[in-house]
Amino acid sequence: MSSKPIFATVAEAKAALSGADSAGGRAMCSVWFSAGSVFVATATGTGKFTREEWEKAGGPKPSVAHDGPVSA
Repeated sequence: MSSKPIFATVAEAKAALSGADSAGGRAMCSVWFSAGSVFVATATGTGKFTREEWEKAGGPKPSVAHDGPVSA
């Protein structure tokens, strides 16, 4: 099993989320908002960012009112 990259920037994470969405793989990715941080998991890699840097870079917003997984 090969290791997946860790996204260094929100732009990299957004590109992976966009690629998964355009390939019909939305179910293959998750964005979790928790305690001031955002964790992204896709089939091509993962990343953890502060909520501030995520929002500043235009990352997808939560689709629910509470912390937890959302669709990207």
